[in-house]
Amino acid sequence: MDEREKRVFSALLRPQICLPFCFAALLLVAFLWYPPFWQAGYAPIDPAPFFTEAVQGVDVNHATEQELAVLPGIGPSKARAIIEYRQEHGPFTTASELLEVSGIGPKTLEDIMEFIVIVP
Repeated sequence: MDEREKRVFSALLRPQICLPFCFAALLLVAFLWYPPFWQAGYAPIDPAPFFTEAVQGVDVNHATEQELAVLPGIGPSKARAIIEYRQEHGPFTTASELLEVSGIGPKTLEDIMEFIVIVP
């Protein structure tokens, strides 16, 4: 190697130049190694096996106002009404008891049935 080649080669080995190129090469290899989602053979990961417990729903007897308010058709005012009813009459024993809460009718109960659980 002549003197000019040595200077070019040593300049390429400087961290300011070498590290970005090495990082770009690593990204290129990773991009080419894993198939994109539109290619055949791509299978997205099912997250279910990573959860130890399945989410069963909102426990109406122990939920806070914020937890109840996220249910479909239940806002802050109905959530407060559920909590007030629960404090006055004790815990719910069946989901149909929610019909006795002011503002909750059959349609609302039907909408939230799959999202609630009754735990005494």
